[in-house]
Amino acid sequence: MFGQKNIFEEALALYAGAHVVERVKKQKHDALKRFSEEVQLTLLVQDLKPFTTFTEKLSREKLGQIQGDYMDGMSGCIADQGGVIDHFRGDSLVAYWDPPEGDRVVAAVKRAKEIGKELTEKWRDVLPSEMVPQHGIDAGRVLRGNIGAKNRLTYTIMGDMVNLAFRLCSACNHYKTQSLFTGRFRSLLGKPAELNFADNIVIKGRSNQEPLFTLEQALRPQS
Repeated sequence: MFGQKNIFEEALALYAGAHVVERVKKQKHDALKRFSEEVQLTLLVQDLKPFTTFTEKLSREKLGQIQGDYMDGMSGCIADQGGVIDHFRGDSLVAYWDPPEGDRVVAAVKRAKEIGKELTEKWRDVLPSEMVPQHGIDAGRVLRGNIGAKNRLTYTIMGDMVNLAFRLCSACNHYKTQSLFTGRFRSLLGKPAELNFADNIVIKGRSNQEPLFTLEQALRPQS
């Protein structure tokens, strides 16, 4: 049985994250109950394009290796900038910064673009085009906690801001850009002018316009 405790902790850290391990250690049985709390944070949703368009052409082994290289690079990048990965979903990921961060998130996005180029270069013999990480970033209030059923919990985040970040990530295609940031996020930056204005949009379910910004030069879609 020697070392079993460490094995369990390492496994839990791999599956759920080191931040979950620390919660369980500190709160013990209380950490295993359903709960949620409202917190302020910066949220990043990232997706790799054009990943799904050629996955059927790759062997299972190659696909796993490419995805593993990408996630290794991104998890290290986010950790280096003080972020926490909430979860992976296929070739996409969700990460957050608590307390909210601005400059460190932009640094992570810039590094992600480099990782995409490095991935393309390493696997240029099997990748038909450049791998481009796309990002949706917002800052504000979300619910975070143990969410799920009595016999199956996930420590995660949820709320309107999460849905918005996913929509922004998808909208990068329409604006021909790799990143879309909200005005709320931009207010956290030491140099707000680093982001370029992309558009004003009305979010579904809201009445006020939301200004969007990007690190690149956005191309507004034709209405």
